Amino acid sequence: MQADPIFSYGEAGAADIELIDSRTRALRPAIARLFVDVRWFNPSLDGQTFDWDNRHCRNLCRQVELLAALGTRINLVLFKPHELATKLVDAMVALIERLPGIGWLTLFNEPDSLFVHDSPLARKVFPGKPPRWDDFVKLSRYTSERLPAGIRLATPDCVWGHPMRVERMELAVRDLADLDVAFSYHNYSPEWPDFPAPPEFTYPGVVAETKLFRQMIGPERELIVWETNAAGIHFTNLFPGVGLHGEDLLGSLDTAVELTAKLMAMLNHGVDGICLWCLSDGVYLPFVKPGEVMEFGLWRDKRHGWEYRPYAHYFTALCHAFRPGMQLLRVENDNVLAARAGNQLTVAVLNDTLADKTVHLDLPSNGTRLIIRPGTFGKAESQPFTPPLTLAGRELSILTFDER
Repeated sequence: MQADPIFSYGEAGAADIELIDSRTRALRPAIARLFVDVRWFNPSLDGQTFDWDNRHCRNLCRQVELLAALGTRINLVLFKPHELATKLVDAMVALIERLPGIGWLTLFNEPDSLFVHDSPLARKVFPGKPPRWDDFVKLSRYTSERLPAGIRLATPDCVWGHPMRVERMELAVRDLADLDVAFSYHNYSPEWPDFPAPPEFTYPGVVAETKLFRQMIGPERELIVWETNAAGIHFTNLFPGVGLHGEDLLGSLDTAVELTAKLMAMLNHGVDGICLWCLSDGVYLPFVKPGEVMEFGLWRDKRHGWEYRPYAHYFTALCHAFRPGMQLLRVENDNVLAARAGNQLTVAVLNDTLADKTVHLDLPSNGTRLIIRPGTFGKAESQPFTPPLTLAGRELSILTFDER
């Protein structure tokens, strides 16, 4: 979960901050990602002189400590300034050494457009930008050599359309696979077959892309989607866009189910973790301009009463059911996700249609069932389960069995 501390920037009072904190604790994200501006704690950018009492630095550290106390592993992103400078890395390493729970460091958010590589596609998408991939590789190697034990560099953090993501992943595998890195990418590509997109954004769908990236990096390397959410027509970095019929995309039940199906497919076909963008709507200064609101959150901002969006209920259920260390099991149905931890078997089943559906699975005879669907949002409770498994339209059922 992208979990930057929006309370840093003055729009939330004490009661709002406690609400956000309590919701974060209730979510218990397995992984989280936070942006860092090095100037918050190293204003001279010399990598040596630090101000740990800066307001933004204090709030960043507070958020890290809150997440770490939940057992969340955290990816810090060197967000700004956009310079390939070793002193920025030195400063980030000094910060990491002060903080609990850090598992990864990312060099810059979506560096596809910042430090471009040389290819016909890159020259078309980023005309006039000089290639800087080799410099990015040098800084990545410098970083990997200096990270504390147990912390990986997450790379290439690519986003710009499926063809560009493929090129960047190929380069990362070629130039950085000898290091202990975690491979990372972002995916906001709509799954609609008729989505209007130019050729440089041609997309084969989540299953094909996930399988390709897993094949490229091999079966054992870590592969994490460090940003994803639904995106539609008129999508921007602040606004998720609208649906094909002009509907509020992230506020719709259709999107809640479609996004849940996408996340389950990613996990079924090779990713090790998913970080959703983002925890809350808000004014994410200094990453956006004053007055600009990021509208991708699990819940809306203070102006709209911090109301949850529908997709939040499905995502929360998956977060609670599938925890780090569980062994994912191979299933043929992408609307089924199964994992085992010791004697416990957990199975998530999604009905992505509007009609009731009976699903035939080879399951133990007795267990518990948590039902997530319109009408149970915010009040779902586990109940005894015995087959058959019949799901209402737009229902996600989480089944848990003790196999002793």
